[in-house]
Amino acid sequence: MSVSSEAIVDLLGGARRLGASRRAPGPAEILLHEQALIGFDGAALKAFVERLPVSRATLAKLLNTSEKTLERRQGRHGRLTTSESNALIRVARVVSLAKQLLKTDAGVSAWLSRQQPGLAGRVPLELMRTEAGAAEVATLLDRLYHGVLP
Repeated sequence: MSVSSEAIVDLLGGARRLGASRRAPGPAEILLHEQALIGFDGAALKAFVERLPVSRATLAKLLNTSEKTLERRQGRHGRLTTSESNALIRVARVVSLAKQLLKTDAGVSAWLSRQQPGLAGRVPLELMRTEAGAAEVATLLDRLYHGVLP
């Protein structure tokens, strides 16, 4: 099971929302790269939270920043840093994988928020704070998708 960059772009508000219409059309990977360099804006965060309703505290942890900083970034002219934008892409990639398996936003949100036996009883959202943890969650989702139970 793999996730397309287009699915990540959609989760963050769509190509148009991310500025694709201002540039020549290109691969979604390039759009994500460019947006990560300049920093996703508050609207991309809003689009993401609409699909995965998490608290501001949880979102701040996922992006490895403080709640106060996140609040400033969600303002009208705020932008995430490149590091925070990369973290958002990492989390969106795992959420997109979970969506393939679980089908609904509510199912994804519930699964990511609960302890999972296949993750040694850890909560996926907590693991998704790092690249290594996100990779482990993605591996479990792939195993479950192929019917390999933990």
